[in-house]
Amino acid sequence: CIRDRKAAAGFMQGDTKDIQLQKLEMLIQQSSNDLEHDMEVFKDLLSLNPDDSGEVSRRVADNRKQETIDTLRGNLLALTELAPVVISVEDVQFIDSATLDLLQSLLNQGSGKPIFILLTVRPEFALELDTLAPVVPVEVPRLPAELAYQMASQVRGNAMLPNAVLKAIVERTEGIPLYIEECSKSLSENVSTEELASEQGLPDTFQLPESLQESLLSHLEHLPEPSRVIVLLASVIGRNFTYDLLDAVPDRPEGQLYDLLNPLLEAQLIAPRSNELELEFQFRHGLIRDVAYQTLLQSDREALHQRVARAAEKLHAQDPDRSPETIAYHYTEAARFEKAVSLWLLAGVRAARRFSLLQARDQLESGLKLFPYLPDNAEIQGMRLNYLIELGPVLIKLEGSAAPATRDLYAEAIHLCEKLEEPEQLFRAIWGQWQAAPDY
Repeated sequence: CIRDRKAAAGFMQGDTKDIQLQKLEMLIQQSSNDLEHDMEVFKDLLSLNPDDSGEVSRRVADNRKQETIDTLRGNLLALTELAPVVISVEDVQFIDSATLDLLQSLLNQGSGKPIFILLTVRPEFALELDTLAPVVPVEVPRLPAELAYQMASQVRGNAMLPNAVLKAIVERTEGIPLYIEECSKSLSENVSTEELASEQGLPDTFQLPESLQESLLSHLEHLPEPSRVIVLLASVIGRNFTYDLLDAVPDRPEGQLYDLLNPLLEAQLIAPRSNELELEFQFRHGLIRDVAYQTLLQSDREALHQRVARAAEKLHAQDPDRSPETIAYHYTEAARFEKAVSLWLLAGVRAARRFSLLQARDQLESGLKLFPYLPDNAEIQGMRLNYLIELGPVLIKLEGSAAPATRDLYAEAIHLCEKLEEPEQLFRAIWGQWQAAPDY
Protein backbone atom coordinates (compact mmCIF):
# COMPACT_ATOMS: atom_id res chain seq x y z
CA CYS A 1 0.00 0.00 0.00
CA ILE A 2 2.83 2.41 0.87
CA ARG A 3 4.71 1.60 -2.30
CA ASP A 4 1.55 1.96 -4.40
CA ARG A 5 0.81 5.38 -2.92
CA LYS A 6 4.34 6.57 -3.64
CA ALA A 7 4.16 5.30 -7.22
CA ALA A 8 0.71 6.82 -7.77
CA ALA A 9 1.96 10.17 -6.46
CA GLY A 10 4.88 10.05 -8.87
CA PHE A 11 7.66 10.05 -6.28
CA MET A 12 11.07 9.96 -7.94
CA GLN A 13 14.50 9.17 -6.61
CA GLY A 14 16.09 12.42 -5.46
CA ASP A 15 12.80 14.16 -4.66
CA THR A 16 13.04 16.37 -1.58
CA LYS A 17 10.45 15.96 1.15
CA ASP A 18 8.78 19.23 0.06
CA ILE A 19 8.44 17.97 -3.51
CA GLN A 20 7.05 14.67 -2.27
CA LEU A 21 4.48 16.50 -0.17
CA GLN A 22 3.40 18.59 -3.17
CA LYS A 23 2.99 15.46 -5.30
CA LEU A 24 1.13 13.69 -2.50
CA GLU A 25 -1.30 16.60 -2.12
CA MET A 26 -2.01 16.63 -5.88
CA LEU A 27 -2.83 12.92 -5.68
CA ILE A 28 -4.95 12.99 -2.52
CA GLN A 29 -7.08 15.95 -3.56
CA GLN A 30 -8.56 13.79 -6.34
CA SER A 31 -10.26 11.51 -3.82
CA SER A 32 -10.43 13.41 -0.53
CA ASN A 33 -13.36 15.10 1.15
CA ASP A 34 -11.10 16.51 3.89
CA LEU A 35 -7.72 17.27 2.35
CA GLU A 36 -6.07 18.66 5.49
CA HIS A 37 -7.02 15.65 7.60
CA ASP A 38 -6.17 13.08 4.92
CA MET A 39 -2.80 14.70 4.21
CA GLU A 40 -1.84 14.30 7.86
CA VAL A 41 -2.77 10.61 7.75
CA PHE A 42 -0.86 9.96 4.52
CA LYS A 43 2.15 11.96 5.71
CA ASP A 44 2.35 9.73 8.76
CA LEU A 45 1.80 6.56 6.71
CA LEU A 46 4.57 7.48 4.26
CA SER A 47 6.95 8.71 6.99
CA LEU A 48 6.86 12.30 5.72
CA ASN A 49 6.15 13.92 9.08
CA PRO A 50 9.03 15.92 10.62
CA ASP A 51 8.78 14.00 13.89
CA ASP A 52 8.78 10.29 13.19
CA SER A 53 10.19 8.97 16.43
CA GLY A 54 7.78 9.59 19.30
CA GLU A 55 6.07 6.82 21.21
CA VAL A 56 2.33 6.49 20.85
CA SER A 57 0.14 5.19 23.68
CA ARG A 58 -1.95 2.08 23.17
CA ARG A 59 -5.17 4.07 23.07
CA VAL A 60 -3.83 6.59 20.58
CA ALA A 61 -2.22 3.86 18.46
CA ASP A 62 -5.53 2.00 18.24
CA ASN A 63 -7.31 5.20 17.20
CA ARG A 64 -4.64 6.09 14.65
CA LYS A 65 -4.72 2.62 13.13
CA GLN A 66 -8.48 2.78 12.64
CA GLU A 67 -8.24 6.36 11.41
CA THR A 68 -5.64 5.30 8.82
CA ILE A 69 -7.80 2.39 7.64
CA ASP A 70 -10.88 4.64 7.42
CA THR A 71 -8.95 7.26 5.44
CA LEU A 72 -7.47 4.76 2.99
CA ARG A 73 -10.84 3.09 2.50
CA GLY A 74 -12.56 6.46 2.00
CA ASN A 75 -10.07 7.55 -0.63
CA LEU A 76 -10.20 4.25 -2.50
CA LEU A 77 -13.98 4.19 -2.52
CA ALA A 78 -14.07 7.83 -3.64
CA LEU A 79 -12.03 6.82 -6.69
CA THR A 80 -14.88 4.50 -7.72
CA GLU A 81 -16.94 7.62 -8.42
CA LEU A 82 -14.45 8.46 -11.18
CA ALA A 83 -13.85 4.99 -12.63
CA PRO A 84 -14.04 1.30 -11.66
CA VAL A 85 -11.26 0.30 -9.26
CA VAL A 86 -9.30 -2.97 -9.38
CA ILE A 87 -7.15 -3.96 -6.38
CA SER A 88 -4.80 -6.94 -6.70
CA VAL A 89 -2.93 -8.33 -3.69
CA GLU A 90 -0.53 -11.24 -4.18
CA ASP A 91 0.52 -13.71 -1.48
CA VAL A 92 -1.99 -12.61 1.13
CA GLN A 93 -0.44 -15.11 3.55
CA PHE A 94 2.49 -12.69 3.93
CA ILE A 95 0.63 -9.39 4.45
CA ASP A 96 0.44 -7.66 7.83
CA SER A 97 -2.66 -7.40 9.99
CA ALA A 98 -3.27 -3.72 9.17
CA THR A 99 -3.45 -4.42 5.42
CA LEU A 100 -5.76 -7.38 6.07
CA ASP A 101 -7.98 -5.11 8.17
CA LEU A 102 -8.08 -2.60 5.30
CA LEU A 103 -9.13 -5.31 2.83
CA GLN A 104 -11.79 -6.48 5.26
CA SER A 105 -13.07 -2.91 5.60
CA LEU A 106 -13.17 -2.44 1.82
CA LEU A 107 -15.17 -5.63 1.41
CA ASN A 108 -17.66 -4.57 4.04
CA GLN A 109 -18.07 -0.95 2.94
CA GLY A 110 -17.62 -1.35 -0.81
CA SER A 111 -20.84 -3.23 -1.49
CA GLY A 112 -22.56 -1.78 -4.54
CA LYS A 113 -19.44 0.10 -5.65
CA PRO A 114 -17.60 -0.67 -8.92
CA ILE A 115 -14.64 -2.24 -7.13
CA PHE A 116 -13.00 -5.62 -7.83
CA ILE A 117 -10.56 -7.11 -5.32
CA LEU A 118 -8.35 -10.01 -6.43
CA LEU A 119 -6.43 -11.87 -3.73
CA THR A 120 -3.99 -14.72 -4.29
CA VAL A 121 -3.09 -17.01 -1.42
CA ARG A 122 -1.34 -20.34 -1.03
CA PRO A 123 -3.74 -23.26 -0.47
CA GLU A 124 -2.26 -24.20 2.91
CA PHE A 125 -3.18 -20.75 4.29
CA ALA A 126 -6.72 -20.48 5.66
CA LEU A 127 -7.95 -17.01 4.66
CA GLU A 128 -10.95 -16.04 6.76
CA LEU A 129 -12.95 -13.00 5.63
CA ASP A 130 -15.87 -11.87 7.78
CA THR A 131 -17.96 -10.17 5.14
CA LEU A 132 -21.34 -10.29 3.43
CA ALA A 133 -19.75 -9.19 0.15
CA PRO A 134 -19.70 -11.85 -2.59
CA VAL A 135 -16.40 -13.71 -2.31
CA VAL A 136 -15.69 -16.31 -4.98
CA PRO A 137 -12.84 -18.73 -4.21
CA VAL A 138 -11.09 -20.09 -7.31
CA GLU A 139 -8.67 -22.98 -6.85
CA VAL A 140 -5.82 -23.11 -9.37
CA PRO A 141 -4.86 -26.77 -9.74
CA ARG A 142 -2.07 -28.31 -11.80
CA LEU A 143 -2.71 -28.32 -15.53
CA PRO A 144 -4.79 -31.24 -16.80
CA ALA A 145 -3.20 -33.39 -19.50
CA GLU A 146 -5.05 -31.67 -22.37
CA LEU A 147 -3.81 -28.20 -21.42
CA ALA A 148 -0.34 -29.54 -20.61
CA TYR A 149 -0.13 -30.98 -24.16
CA GLN A 150 -1.29 -27.64 -25.58
CA MET A 151 1.26 -25.66 -23.58
CA ALA A 152 4.14 -27.98 -24.41
CA SER A 153 3.37 -27.76 -28.13
CA GLN A 154 3.33 -23.95 -28.15
CA VAL A 155 6.49 -23.09 -26.25
CA ARG A 156 9.02 -21.49 -28.62
CA GLY A 157 7.16 -22.61 -31.72
CA ASN A 158 7.12 -26.32 -30.95
CA ALA A 159 3.78 -26.79 -32.70
CA MET A 160 5.15 -29.73 -34.74
CA LEU A 161 6.48 -31.80 -31.86
CA PRO A 162 5.64 -35.50 -32.35
CA ASN A 163 3.01 -36.94 -30.05
CA ALA A 164 5.53 -39.28 -28.47
CA VAL A 165 7.71 -36.32 -27.47
CA LEU A 166 4.74 -34.35 -26.14
CA LYS A 167 3.64 -37.37 -24.13
CA ALA A 168 7.11 -37.72 -22.58
CA ILE A 169 7.08 -34.05 -21.55
CA VAL A 170 3.56 -34.20 -20.08
CA GLU A 171 4.28 -37.36 -18.12
CA ARG A 172 7.56 -36.03 -16.72
CA THR A 173 6.23 -32.58 -15.73
CA GLU A 174 3.00 -33.70 -13.96
CA GLY A 175 1.05 -30.56 -14.85
CA ILE A 176 3.53 -28.02 -13.43
CA PRO A 177 3.47 -25.09 -15.91
CA LEU A 178 7.01 -23.84 -15.31
CA TYR A 179 8.40 -27.38 -15.62
CA ILE A 180 6.51 -27.88 -18.91
CA GLU A 181 7.94 -24.65 -20.25
CA GLU A 182 11.47 -25.48 -19.16
CA CYS A 183 11.42 -28.97 -20.70
CA SER A 184 10.01 -27.65 -23.98
CA LYS A 185 12.61 -24.88 -24.14
CA SER A 186 15.36 -27.38 -23.38
CA LEU A 187 14.24 -29.49 -26.34
CA SER A 188 14.28 -26.47 -28.66
CA GLU A 189 17.79 -25.55 -27.58
CA ASN A 190 19.40 -28.99 -27.59
CA VAL A 191 17.63 -31.14 -30.19
CA SER A 192 17.50 -30.42 -33.93
CA THR A 193 14.30 -30.24 -35.94
CA GLU A 194 15.35 -33.36 -37.88
CA GLU A 195 15.79 -35.39 -34.70
CA LEU A 196 12.39 -34.25 -33.41
CA ALA A 197 10.69 -35.17 -36.68
CA SER A 198 10.89 -38.84 -35.77
CA GLU A 199 7.83 -40.44 -34.24
CA GLN A 200 10.06 -42.70 -32.12
CA GLY A 201 10.06 -40.32 -29.15
CA LEU A 202 13.03 -38.53 -27.66
CA PRO A 203 16.43 -39.11 -29.29
CA ASP A 204 18.92 -41.19 -27.31
CA THR A 205 21.27 -38.19 -27.16
CA PHE A 206 18.83 -36.14 -25.08
CA GLN A 207 17.29 -36.73 -21.69
CA LEU A 208 14.53 -34.64 -20.18
CA PRO A 209 15.61 -32.99 -16.93
CA GLU A 210 14.83 -35.22 -13.96
CA SER A 211 13.48 -32.24 -12.02
CA LEU A 212 12.52 -28.62 -12.51
CA GLN A 213 15.54 -27.58 -10.44
CA GLU A 214 17.87 -29.53 -12.74
CA SER A 215 16.39 -27.81 -15.79
CA LEU A 216 16.76 -24.33 -14.29
CA LEU A 217 20.33 -25.08 -13.22
CA SER A 218 21.18 -26.09 -16.77
CA HIS A 219 19.95 -22.71 -18.06
CA LEU A 220 22.12 -20.90 -15.54
CA GLU A 221 25.20 -22.93 -16.49
CA HIS A 222 24.81 -22.06 -20.18
CA LEU A 223 24.78 -18.30 -19.60
CA PRO A 224 27.83 -16.22 -20.57
CA GLU A 225 30.10 -15.98 -17.52
CA PRO A 226 29.54 -12.23 -16.81
CA SER A 227 25.76 -12.67 -17.04
CA ARG A 228 25.91 -15.76 -14.82
CA VAL A 229 27.70 -13.71 -12.16
CA ILE A 230 25.04 -11.02 -12.49
CA VAL A 231 22.18 -13.49 -12.03
CA LEU A 232 23.86 -14.87 -8.90
CA LEU A 233 24.27 -11.35 -7.56
CA ALA A 234 20.64 -10.57 -8.36
CA SER A 235 19.56 -13.74 -6.52
CA VAL A 236 21.29 -12.40 -3.40
CA ILE A 237 19.30 -9.17 -3.64
CA GLY A 238 16.03 -11.10 -3.82
CA ARG A 239 13.08 -12.05 -6.05
CA ASN A 240 12.82 -8.38 -7.14
CA PHE A 241 15.82 -6.17 -7.74
CA THR A 242 16.33 -2.65 -9.07
CA TYR A 243 18.74 -1.71 -11.81
CA ASP A 244 20.28 1.03 -9.65
CA LEU A 245 21.06 -1.28 -6.73
CA LEU A 246 22.49 -4.01 -8.95
CA ASP A 247 24.59 -1.43 -10.78
CA ALA A 248 25.85 0.03 -7.48
CA VAL A 249 27.22 -3.24 -6.09
CA PRO A 250 31.03 -2.98 -6.05
CA ASP A 251 33.20 -5.37 -8.07
CA ARG A 252 30.42 -6.52 -10.36
CA PRO A 253 31.47 -7.72 -13.85
CA GLU A 254 32.67 -4.93 -16.10
CA GLY A 255 30.50 -3.59 -18.90
CA GLN A 256 27.15 -1.91 -19.31
CA LEU A 257 24.66 -3.57 -16.99
CA TYR A 258 22.01 -3.48 -19.73
CA ASP A 259 24.24 -5.68 -21.90
CA LEU A 260 24.84 -8.11 -19.02
CA LEU A 261 21.11 -8.39 -18.32
CA ASN A 262 20.10 -9.05 -21.93
CA PRO A 263 21.00 -12.79 -21.87
CA LEU A 264 18.86 -13.17 -18.74
CA LEU A 265 15.94 -11.44 -20.44
CA GLU A 266 16.36 -13.52 -23.61
CA ALA A 267 16.47 -16.73 -21.57
CA GLN A 268 13.30 -15.54 -19.80
CA LEU A 269 14.92 -15.94 -16.41
CA ILE A 270 13.98 -12.39 -15.46
CA ALA A 271 11.42 -9.87 -16.69
CA PRO A 272 10.95 -6.12 -16.28
CA ARG A 273 8.57 -5.19 -13.48
CA SER A 274 6.20 -2.24 -13.58
CA ASN A 275 7.56 0.42 -11.27
CA GLU A 276 7.31 4.14 -12.01
CA LEU A 277 9.80 5.01 -9.28
CA GLU A 278 12.79 3.14 -10.69
CA LEU A 279 13.77 0.48 -13.21
CA GLU A 280 13.08 -2.88 -11.61
CA PHE A 281 13.29 -6.52 -12.62
CA GLN A 282 11.84 -9.72 -11.21
CA PHE A 283 12.83 -13.36 -11.48
CA ARG A 284 10.04 -14.89 -13.53
CA HIS A 285 9.49 -17.48 -10.83
CA GLY A 286 10.65 -17.64 -7.25
CA LEU A 287 12.18 -21.06 -7.90
CA ILE A 288 14.55 -19.57 -10.50
CA ARG A 289 15.91 -17.23 -7.85
CA ASP A 290 16.13 -20.04 -5.29
CA VAL A 291 18.09 -22.33 -7.63
CA ALA A 292 20.58 -19.57 -8.46
CA TYR A 293 21.01 -18.65 -4.80
CA GLN A 294 21.52 -22.25 -3.70
CA THR A 295 24.48 -22.67 -6.05
CA LEU A 296 26.51 -20.20 -3.95
CA LEU A 297 28.82 -21.40 -1.20
CA GLN A 298 28.08 -20.01 2.25
CA SER A 299 31.23 -17.87 2.25
CA ASP A 300 30.33 -16.43 -1.17
CA ARG A 301 26.78 -15.69 -0.02
CA GLU A 302 28.03 -13.76 2.99
CA ALA A 303 30.47 -11.75 0.89
CA LEU A 304 27.82 -10.88 -1.68
CA HIS A 305 25.25 -9.94 0.97
CA GLN A 306 27.78 -7.56 2.51
CA ARG A 307 28.48 -5.96 -0.86
CA VAL A 308 24.74 -5.54 -1.49
CA ALA A 309 24.20 -4.01 1.97
CA ARG A 310 27.00 -1.49 1.46
CA ALA A 311 25.69 -0.63 -2.01
CA ALA A 312 22.18 -0.05 -0.62
CA GLU A 313 23.54 2.18 2.14
CA LYS A 314 25.53 4.23 -0.35
CA LEU A 315 22.64 4.43 -2.82
CA HIS A 316 20.25 5.70 -0.14
CA ALA A 317 22.73 7.85 1.75
CA GLN A 318 20.44 10.88 1.36
CA ASP A 319 17.51 8.92 2.81
CA PRO A 320 18.97 6.65 5.51
CA ASP A 321 15.51 5.65 6.78
CA ARG A 322 14.54 4.09 3.45
CA SER A 323 13.92 0.34 3.78
CA PRO A 324 16.21 -0.29 6.77
CA GLU A 325 14.80 -3.83 7.00
CA THR A 326 16.29 -4.65 3.59
CA ILE A 327 19.78 -3.54 4.58
CA ALA A 328 19.36 -5.26 7.97
CA TYR A 329 18.53 -8.52 6.21
CA HIS A 330 21.64 -8.36 4.03
CA TYR A 331 23.91 -7.54 6.98
CA THR A 332 22.35 -10.46 8.89
CA GLU A 333 23.03 -12.86 6.02
CA ALA A 334 26.56 -11.41 5.80
CA ALA A 335 27.10 -12.25 9.51
CA ARG A 336 27.66 -8.54 10.26
CA PHE A 337 25.41 -8.75 13.28
CA GLU A 338 26.24 -5.48 15.03
CA LYS A 339 25.33 -3.49 11.91
CA ALA A 340 22.19 -5.58 11.46
CA VAL A 341 20.96 -5.09 15.03
CA SER A 342 20.79 -1.30 14.81
CA LEU A 343 18.91 -1.49 11.51
CA TRP A 344 16.40 -4.14 12.63
CA LEU A 345 15.52 -1.85 15.54
CA LEU A 346 14.94 1.10 13.23
CA ALA A 347 12.83 -1.03 10.90
CA GLY A 348 10.72 -2.44 13.74
CA VAL A 349 10.01 0.98 15.23
CA ARG A 350 8.97 2.36 11.84
CA ALA A 351 6.68 -0.61 11.18
CA ALA A 352 5.04 -0.22 14.59
CA ARG A 353 4.34 3.45 13.90
CA ARG A 354 2.61 2.43 10.66
CA PHE A 355 0.56 -0.10 12.69
CA SER A 356 2.12 -2.98 10.73
CA LEU A 357 2.31 -4.91 13.97
CA LEU A 358 3.09 -8.36 12.59
CA GLN A 359 5.88 -6.85 10.53
CA ALA A 360 7.13 -4.90 13.54
CA ARG A 361 7.21 -8.04 15.70
CA ASP A 362 9.03 -10.03 13.04
CA GLN A 363 11.65 -7.32 12.52
CA LEU A 364 12.26 -6.70 16.21
CA GLU A 365 12.48 -10.42 16.92
CA SER A 366 14.88 -10.81 13.97
CA GLY A 367 17.17 -8.34 15.70
CA LEU A 368 16.80 -9.96 19.12
CA LYS A 369 17.93 -13.31 17.71
CA LEU A 370 21.32 -11.79 16.90
CA PHE A 371 22.29 -10.75 20.43
CA PRO A 372 23.86 -14.13 21.36
CA TYR A 373 26.44 -13.42 18.63
CA LEU A 374 27.37 -9.99 20.06
CA PRO A 375 29.68 -9.07 22.97
CA ASP A 376 28.00 -8.99 26.38
CA ASN A 377 28.82 -5.42 27.38
CA ALA A 378 26.85 -2.42 28.62
CA GLU A 379 26.40 -0.92 25.15
CA ILE A 380 24.96 -4.13 23.71
CA GLN A 381 22.77 -4.65 26.78
CA GLY A 382 21.45 -1.11 26.32
CA MET A 383 20.58 -1.91 22.73
CA ARG A 384 18.76 -5.06 23.85
CA LEU A 385 16.83 -2.99 26.38
CA ASN A 386 15.71 -0.66 23.58
CA TYR A 387 14.44 -3.68 21.69
CA LEU A 388 12.44 -4.94 24.66
CA ILE A 389 10.88 -1.53 25.30
CA GLU A 390 9.80 -1.21 21.65
CA LEU A 391 8.61 -4.81 21.31
CA GLY A 392 6.50 -4.75 24.49
CA PRO A 393 3.58 -2.64 23.18
CA VAL A 394 3.57 -4.67 19.95
CA LEU A 395 3.22 -7.95 21.87
CA ILE A 396 0.49 -6.47 24.06
CA LYS A 397 -1.48 -5.62 20.95
CA LEU A 398 -0.87 -8.91 19.12
CA GLU A 399 -0.79 -11.51 21.90
CA GLY A 400 -2.54 -9.77 24.77
CA SER A 401 -1.23 -8.10 27.89
CA ALA A 402 -1.41 -11.29 29.95
CA ALA A 403 0.50 -13.47 27.47
CA PRO A 404 3.53 -15.19 29.06
CA ALA A 405 5.84 -13.77 26.38
CA THR A 406 4.72 -10.24 27.27
CA ARG A 407 5.24 -10.71 31.00
CA ASP A 408 8.66 -12.32 30.48
CA LEU A 409 9.73 -9.49 28.21
CA TYR A 410 8.91 -6.78 30.74
CA ALA A 411 10.53 -8.73 33.56
CA GLU A 412 13.78 -8.84 31.58
CA ALA A 413 13.42 -5.16 30.67
CA ILE A 414 13.11 -4.16 34.35
CA HIS A 415 16.14 -6.28 35.23
CA LEU A 416 18.23 -4.57 32.53
CA CYS A 417 17.00 -1.10 33.55
CA GLU A 418 18.12 -1.68 37.13
CA LYS A 419 21.43 -3.17 36.01
CA LEU A 420 22.18 -0.32 33.59
CA GLU A 421 20.67 2.39 35.81
CA GLU A 422 18.20 3.65 33.20
CA PRO A 423 15.43 5.48 35.12
CA GLU A 424 13.52 6.72 32.05
CA GLN A 425 13.43 3.26 30.48
CA LEU A 426 12.59 1.77 33.89
CA PHE A 427 9.41 3.84 34.02
CA ARG A 428 8.34 2.54 30.62
CA ALA A 429 9.19 -1.03 31.61
CA ILE A 430 7.21 -0.83 34.88
CA TRP A 431 4.30 0.76 33.02
CA GLY A 432 4.37 -2.15 30.54
CA GLN A 433 4.58 -4.70 33.34
CA TRP A 434 1.58 -3.10 35.01
CA GLN A 435 -0.37 -3.39 31.77
CA ALA A 436 0.68 -7.04 31.56
CA ALA A 437 -0.55 -7.79 35.10
CA PRO A 438 -3.43 -10.31 35.27
CA ASP A 439 -5.79 -7.83 36.96
CA TYR A 440 -5.06 -4.91 34.60
